[in-house]
Amino acid sequence: LLHAYWIIPIILFKPALLPEGHGSIESLRFFSFAFFENSLSLIHPNWPENIFGKVSFMKPEFLIIPILAFGSLLFIKKAKSRIEQYSNRTILFFAFLGLLGAFLAKGTNEPLGKIFEWLFGIIPGFGLFRDPTKFYSLVAFSYSVLIPFSLFKIAELSKKKSLKKLIFIFFIIFWLLSLRQFPFIDVFRIREVPHSYVKLKDVIVSEKRFFRTLWIPSWQRYGYFSDLNPAIGRSEIFKESSPSGIIRELNSEGALEKLQNLSVKYLIVPEDLEGEIFLDDRKYSEQVYQKVVSNVSKIPYLKKIDSYGKIQVFEIPFSKDHFWSFNKNLKTSYEFINPTRYRLNIKNAGINDRIVFAEGFDQSWIAKNPNLHISSSEFNKLNSIILPKAGNYILEIYYEPQKWVNVGLVISSLTLISLILFFARCYKKR
Repeated sequence: LLHAYWIIPIILFKPALLPEGHGSIESLRFFSFAFFENSLSLIHPNWPENIFGKVSFMKPEFLIIPILAFGSLLFIKKAKSRIEQYSNRTILFFAFLGLLGAFLAKGTNEPLGKIFEWLFGIIPGFGLFRDPTKFYSLVAFSYSVLIPFSLFKIAELSKKKSLKKLIFIFFIIFWLLSLRQFPFIDVFRIREVPHSYVKLKDVIVSEKRFFRTLWIPSWQRYGYFSDLNPAIGRSEIFKESSPSGIIRELNSEGALEKLQNLSVKYLIVPEDLEGEIFLDDRKYSEQVYQKVVSNVSKIPYLKKIDSYGKIQVFEIPFSKDHFWSFNKNLKTSYEFINPTRYRLNIKNAGINDRIVFAEGFDQSWIAKNPNLHISSSEFNKLNSIILPKAGNYILEIYYEPQKWVNVGLVISSLTLISLILFFARCYKKR
């Protein structure tokens, strides 16, 4: 019930939960970075370098963690009271949870990797776990109970108070040593948006009209985007992901028309300040960057207009608006209300004129007024509305699943309030 705001629309409309290609078994195998020894030892496969896809060597000291966790099973004994029965059940539950989490977190890797593939195929929504390391949370939750229990029981074996304290001190020292690289990882460096990206953002914002920017080969984390000026560069429109493959597609027949129809005005080659885009053997390569710039400059329909630092900006001629038509006499104006709702004003429409809405096709987009109700029809993988008669129109364009999101939000909110009141009442009674 807490999750009703997204579960209800998914049940009713069955949207694609994952981008094209991300729901395949090949994708699942690619994202299965962790091995069983990694997940069981609670060490992420990319630790500590945090380079996507680069699996580090196993660090043997981390094996102490599962030994301590599952050592708790050695302290389960025949229960003489209800409290001991409850304690035994709790430890067995968390041991099972830890093993289950470790098994799932390794994804399709051995042992029994086919089971994960089978679960991926038969359980609705399991594709959301195509990156199996999400299941590390179950392992961490399990060990947060099992390890303190083991330490407590080991300490109980000693009659000396000082020795009991030493056990906990030694564990804390070990835990800190396992995290010794933590303060030096790059995630804690304070970053400021570079001046070159600020200047580019100011230029985009100053135009005050809808258009998209296309980032080649991919969007950079400092790149500006908004509802008025969305950014493309996360594998949305290209089949290829490599720079050479993308440039090959940009040079293909129909590429210019495709970009114009998508309302793409600027093509941008980013400045790779973080060293994560133009890579050769996982390291930034100036040669790769220069090669991309050179190849993009040779695309015949692009016109270079400016550069901001090492950011190169090219213009795509005659890019279309968010709503457009092939009828030159037809005039459109629209008001953006929110990402799921627009108000569209049409003048001089002809019979069966097509209004193209430059967003990825989804038949759940509806155009309506008191006399009309039209579902979106596909045009080159975009949304479009075919007008049944000539004349002027005022239409509301809205995304139908959103109303069920709103219904779900009410259910989720009422559930949350009820739970808070319930637990407050339980606490008060206790």
